[in-house]
Amino acid sequence: MPTPRRASLAVPLLLAILATHARALEVVVTTDKAPIMVGTKVVATAAKGQVYTVVSKKGAWYGVRVTVGGQTISGWLHGNYCKERHAVAGADPLEAAAEKEFERRKAQAEKLEAEGKLKEAIALFDNFPTRFWKTAAGKKAMRYGYELQKKLDSPEHLEAEAKAEFLERKAKADQLAAAGKLQQAIEVLEKFPARYEATEWAKKARDHLADLRRKARAALASLEARVLDLVGKGDFETALGEVADAERKAPEPVRPYLRAAKAFVELRKRAAQSNQRFSPKFTAGDVYAPDQDFRAELGRLLHVAGPEGKVVQIRRGPQVINIKIPKLAEQIAYGERLAEEHPWSPLVHLLVARLCARTDDLEKSLAHYARARLLDGGVSVVTLDSYLEAARLLTKAGRHDQAIALLRESLGRKDDDFLALAALARALAAAGNRTKAIAAAKRSLELRPYQPRLQRLLAELRGEKPKEKPPQPLKLPELVKKVEESCLVVLTGTGSGSGFVVSEDGLVATNLHVILGARGIQLRQKRKGKFVSIPNVQAILLDPTRDIALLKVDARSHPLRPLRLGTARNVQPAEDVVVIGNPGMMGRILDYTITRGIVSNRDRLINGMHYIQTDAAVNPGNSGGPMFNMRGEVIGMVTLKVIAMERAGFALHIDHVRERIAECFPESG
Repeated sequence: MPTPRRASLAVPLLLAILATHARALEVVVTTDKAPIMVGTKVVATAAKGQVYTVVSKKGAWYGVRVTVGGQTISGWLHGNYCKERHAVAGADPLEAAAEKEFERRKAQAEKLEAEGKLKEAIALFDNFPTRFWKTAAGKKAMRYGYELQKKLDSPEHLEAEAKAEFLERKAKADQLAAAGKLQQAIEVLEKFPARYEATEWAKKARDHLADLRRKARAALASLEARVLDLVGKGDFETALGEVADAERKAPEPVRPYLRAAKAFVELRKRAAQSNQRFSPKFTAGDVYAPDQDFRAELGRLLHVAGPEGKVVQIRRGPQVINIKIPKLAEQIAYGERLAEEHPWSPLVHLLVARLCARTDDLEKSLAHYARARLLDGGVSVVTLDSYLEAARLLTKAGRHDQAIALLRESLGRKDDDFLALAALARALAAAGNRTKAIAAAKRSLELRPYQPRLQRLLAELRGEKPKEKPPQPLKLPELVKKVEESCLVVLTGTGSGSGFVVSEDGLVATNLHVILGARGIQLRQKRKGKFVSIPNVQAILLDPTRDIALLKVDARSHPLRPLRLGTARNVQPAEDVVVIGNPGMMGRILDYTITRGIVSNRDRLINGMHYIQTDAAVNPGNSGGPMFNMRGEVIGMVTLKVIAMERAGFALHIDHVRERIAECFPESG
């Protein structure tokens, strides 16, 4: 602790130090009519004795502020016309005014923040006067506004803000609903800000909105049943008349529902008149399909495999896309809300049924499959797929009689459905009825001969040993001829890639990055030397962690021969491999390009996935294509090319793809 004498000396010394730091540089004009310049132009003249605060200094020039025509601008004064002096900080009236303005706004902001009005508080500093921007107080205002913005964007504040927004809108909506103004109440909740989409209050808003819509339509439940019954009987005119009559009497909240009902009846009428049955076009039986927003919403109901909640990065050329793997329960809840909003859509029910098939709730899945069949009414393959997939679920659950009944009903609609016949053979075999199972299997194989799994089942039912021989090494031309029709071009509207057939159900494997951002997917197949386009392709399963996508086409309309899927476990270094794909070059697709090489390394581990490294030429457009061993078995899916390395390509182990194939649809066993 200092002595009293030292303390008395320390005080003036401290004051002197503070005074030194508190002094700013000024210049005093020493000649009359001193020019103040901006570039080569004299913008003002200063009188002798005028004092200016120096803003900046460059050599012999002093940067000062001067008022010209009522506007403050920056100019330059030469040292020949002035001399320096120091002044106490705060003497600059601009700095003093800026500090005063900052303190005033800060006090207002603190009050607004306490009231939860952060946006208004931020606006105070967004609108801080421009003439103060370069002052010390201006910089403080900028920092203060930035800190307020960080608070506004924080998850905690967003939740609190969303809660207040929801409670306010709910109170208003409930008041309108109580007054019988359901449409206005619905509109209030429909406009819940998208900014809060990630909060729990957005979910509460959607749930309350669904409740209001249900109330709006409750009186029309009997009409819906009546319309479906009339359409099922083919009495379209009566159905249209009843919808029109209801529309004349209905309040505004239910008119969108009735307009969709009218469109539904008209679609089914047109399909009946044109004898359109089981169109391979996935969207053919859905009145909402032309709406791009609706189709985007359907995309949220796809099976996305991987750890729920994890964010995975996928590269597509120079673009990096983040994909969050959704929670299954949330997907199902979203799908059920979508079904409420689009009550005449068979597609929503089909996709929700597939999601429910991944849970233990068999009855819910079967109910959605039944609803999809009812709404599609045989217009598209949605009807046949709903029968088939529900029957597979029932077979897996041991409810063979119900599965058999469903499949017989499906075959009553389309007796040459080789997929339904194959499923029927499996259900009958599981039920112990060998004779009828053999008959169903033989009929399916007559319609589509190449079904390896069904051929094995038929041999087992007959008590025969499987006749299938182990694959033998092939010469390259023989190999290519054998597999060519099963190697496909994948076209997305934004680019192209490769794919290959993996199941007689019409499943096609490719890379996820090939179809990201697709404006519709189309396949191109080389069939007997001629190129055939395959439209109406569905994405069925996405696996962002492994960069896998599984697509589906209607195998009833397009004969697709599945490739033999091998395993990467038996691959040997230096083993010969063949890659078939569709590299792009200067805007052209060089489809069905064949390259040959060796296995450089069987098991490169990259981001937890197993890859085969090869020196076979791999180029953009090869992505998603198959890598074969010389026996014609697929051992990998071409995925990566290292740009900086010559002759270094990578194929994902086919074992990873095989794991996902069984998850596309409920298997029969």
